[in-house]
Amino acid sequence: MSRIENRTAVARTLASLVGVAAALAVGCAGSQAEPQMVDAMPPEPAMMGTPPTPPPAEEPVAAAEPAPEAAVEAPTPVPTPLSDEQIAAVSEAANASHIDSSKIAQTKAKDARVKKLAATILKHHTEVQKKQAQLLTKAKLVPAESPVVEKLKTDVQSGMTALNETPAADFDKAYIELQVKLHQEALATIDNQLLPNVKNEDLKTLLTELRPKIENHLNEAKEIQTALTPGATAVSSQK
Repeated sequence: MSRIENRTAVARTLASLVGVAAALAVGCAGSQAEPQMVDAMPPEPAMMGTPPTPPPAEEPVAAAEPAPEAAVEAPTPVPTPLSDEQIAAVSEAANASHIDSSKIAQTKAKDARVKKLAATILKHHTEVQKKQAQLLTKAKLVPAESPVVEKLKTDVQSGMTALNETPAADFDKAYIELQVKLHQEALATIDNQLLPNVKNEDLKTLLTELRPKIENHLNEAKEIQTALTPGATAVSSQK
């Protein structure tokens, strides 16, 4: 082969190699450009319009407290029924309280109406006291203690002590106030505890006859109490 032909073959070979290299270069460049294009892609535009505001979280509702139970009032204790013997003791103590306080008024009262009422009370309750003594003997009933008579005696003793310590100028008013209290309590006791429970017919009759007298004494005592109140019509102190 001549030198000229040899050079021509070499040139062709080099040209072929250059073409292959160029093709490889282009291929590599293309493969590298693709990721760059992906990276360079702009972000997708945000959705048009304001996204809806999520509803506020509901606050937990506290469990309703149970309504407080209404206070239950303790039932009023029912008094134990009194026996005839206990009823007799209550009647004796009540009569004694009216008699003893009226005896004091006989000597210390100044007002004429107060003296008259004291005399009436003394007379009526003394009569009842004697009738009851005869009745108990006949029926062979012995007065017996009870919480009712114990309370009555305590209250009477307290009232008698206060009455004895009352100055002379205030005695009439104090005596009348005591009689109003004693007679109100006597009526309530007769109606609620004595008559509903008494068994002995004679004792029941005695209490039934005594009741209107006690009511009359109470009404008269209230009238005098009103008259003795400051501002009311003065009650004459003359007999």
